[in-house]
Amino acid sequence: MSVIRSSEAPVFELPGFSIYALSAPSRGASELCTWRLRVLPGADSGVHSLDHEEVFVVVSGTLGARIGDQEHLIHADDALVVSAGTEFSIYNPGDVQCTAVVSVPAGLIGTMAGQSQTPPWAL
Repeated sequence: MSVIRSSEAPVFELPGFSIYALSAPSRGASELCTWRLRVLPGADSGVHSLDHEEVFVVVSGTLGARIGDQEHLIHADDALVVSAGTEFSIYNPGDVQCTAVVSVPAGLIGTMAGQSQTPPWAL
């Protein structure tokens, strides 16, 4: 058993996004990665895909998702499930910060702008 304190989790900053890496192989998890995601108003991830399913559970605010020509708004207490291989982007359409908890299988590979790698928060 491992206890990962939020205050001790590595934090990864991207423009408009903060990723608090809670569980991953480097932090004692062998099968599942989870992180808390904070998205500032107006922030957009850009189109990307994963080779595994990804689940977002919105805790506060609203998360937008673009999948193909469809747009979805995911509100607090709702979940978004993105199938493996789906090209999508997430964004914050509101005027307050959005917080979500994200789960993916360990070992995932993400692809963005033709580059494929395991995100550092999932190592």
